[in-house]
Amino acid sequence: MISGCSGGGKSTLLEELRRRGHAVVEEPGRRIVREELTRGGTALPSVDSEAFPRCAVDMALADLESVSTEAGWVLFDRVPIGAERRHVIVEAVADYKLSRLAYPALGYQAIILLGIGVAARADLVLETLAR
Repeated sequence: MISGCSGGGKSTLLEELRRRGHAVVEEPGRRIVREELTRGGTALPSVDSEAFPRCAVDMALADLESVSTEAGWVLFDRVPIGAERRHVIVEAVADYKLSRLAYPALGYQAIILLGIGVAARADLVLETLAR
């Protein structure tokens, strides 16, 4: 799982991993927003808060099905119902603090990627996956 605040470089990291030949699935929320805005649809978080998560779950399930036969790692950009959003610094710090507590409580081992460039982050992710 790659987690972090909006604008923290998650998608940039995943794009670097894609560039290196790994399968990456773009986050459903972004695709839904883009598609709905293009076609004038209403399944947007700010317009129809019930339709948006339904679409996101449907898209995430379709994504899982479409990559089920891929060889190697498949990397997913964010959780199914995450939407592109911007945080002010206070919200970003609060999310970070919550994540630092929540992930270990759920059995995840956190590896902090602060302060290193995208190539070094990609190297670290691939080294970690190789273990």
